[in-house]
Order: sequence, then C-alpha cells, then structure tokens
Amino acid sequence: MRFKTTHTKRHGTSAVTGGPTVASAVQGQRLALPDWPRAVLIIAVLVACCLASIAQTDVRAYRSPNHIVMAVRHLQPNDQWNGAVYTDGAGRFGVISWGSSCAVSRDGYLLTANHVVSGGERYVVGGWTDTGKLVPAEVVKRDEKSDLAVIKVILPDGVPSWVTTQFVETSEIQEGMDVFMWGYLAVPGGYMQFLRRGVVSNNTPIETDNRVVYIETTASFGSSGSPAFLQNGRPVGIVTTTITLPGGLPLPAGVAGLIPGEKVNKILRDVGALPTARAAAMETSR
Repeated sequence: MRFKTTHTKRHGTSAVTGGPTVASAVQGQRLALPDWPRAVLIIAVLVACCLASIAQTDVRAYRSPNHIVMAVRHLQPNDQWNGAVYTDGAGRFGVISWGSSCAVSRDGYLLTANHVVSGGERYVVGGWTDTGKLVPAEVVKRDEKSDLAVIKVILPDGVPSWVTTQFVETSEIQEGMDVFMWGYLAVPGGYMQFLRRGVVSNNTPIETDNRVVYIETTASFGSSGSPAFLQNGRPVGIVTTTITLPGGLPLPAGVAGLIPGEKVNKILRDVGALPTARAAAMETSR
C-alpha cells in the first residue's frame, strides 16, 4: 500500500494520494539413498516447508484491515508548508502526524492509538482499495489512560471483506511468540506500508491496571495504532509508543509496547463493535 505526494513550486509537497535431512531410521538402521535421489528428496522437503509456511501466514489478515490515519490542520492560502498536504477540493490541510489503524466492524468503525488522533484539527483515513481516497474520520470514543481511540468513517468501498475481530487476551500470550504488524513509514515521495515482525519479550505486568505487553521489534514512527497479530492472524494488541520510563525517558530502541487484548475488547464492546460477554454466550447457546 503506497501513498504518494505530489509537489508544487510554491508550497512544497501537496496532494497526498494513493499509491504486501530428512533422516530416516528404523530401529537404529539408517536409510541410505543414492546421492541424486537424496538431493531431490531434500529439495522437495524444503519446498514443502516453504509452502506450508506461506499457507500458515496469510498476509491479508495483516494488511487488509490496516489503514493509515493522518492528523491534519487547515492551511491558509499564504501558508508555507514543507510537509505532505491533504486536499478535499475546498481546502488544503497540512499533515501534522500519522499512524495506523485497523477496521474492527463492517459498518465503518476503526481502532487506533489515542495519541494518533490527538492534536489535529481533523483526521482522515486512507488505505482503501481505491488508494487515492482519503475519507474524514470522527473520533467516537477515547480511552486516554490506555491510549486507545475508536474512530468512525463512511466506508468508500462498501462492506470490507477483512476486519479485525475480537483480540486475544494476555492469558493466551506467551513470551517467545512471533507477532506481525503494519506501519506507514515516510519514504521519498510519500508513505509506504511496511510489514514488521517482532517477538513477545515480556508479558508479566508490574501493575495489573496498567498492563503492557512488551515486544522486541523494529516498530517505529507510523506503527502506532497498528494491530499486532499472531502467525495465525489473530490480533493480540495495539502498538503504542507513548510509554515512558522513570525520568521521562522513552523505551529503548527495538522495544515497543502493545495495549493488551482485554483493554481493546472492552473499548470495542463499549461502542458496540463487539458483542458483550452475555450476548456472545446467548448466541453460542443457540
């Protein structure tokens, strides 16, 4: 997924637009194969392993629900702006910051980190099938303490086929699990969607109410708000970069935080994007 920026002579960048040995032994006896058949067998096994890995990791589960969110401010006709510019046909808006989000329902609800949709005069969302479209977003609920926000858009592509469903809670997460996430990075010409990989480093809370899942990853600016997925496509948390250490220091490079699944599920239930536990139980009993 790419978002390109065009350039003007007077005002810099403007118009953000769219643009993932097999050894056999039987009772201590080794199976001997001629060199050529053995080589063919080894190659076949390696190919099978690669195909199995590809089948297990369906990147659509990571890419399709993920959308770029931009915080913008209105630019006056004479304002000089060197960054990216969003235009809705009637006005020009400078892109202050950006992050990621994920679709959580088929009626236009998306989830992101609260700090991604803070400080802007308005917010727009891209990453649709028609990548040239950026649609306005309304913040419908915030959880500032947990750094979560739910936003609502009018879907430009109709009903999406891929959405992020209920998040895995931390009781099901173990250190050493692989996680995947998308981030929108600024590259020459605009923004590009990058797949990131990480590993759960710590899932032991010091304070239960302020629980954070720590991961080792290359997550960077533009990854905030992205869901992190297990290899089977199940979401486990939302990437946050607002964690600070004692003394106001940021997390060290290579470490990021995930807002855990139980907090995510709560805010989704609050806005009706997930059924309540009681409703889910009644549906299961039918």
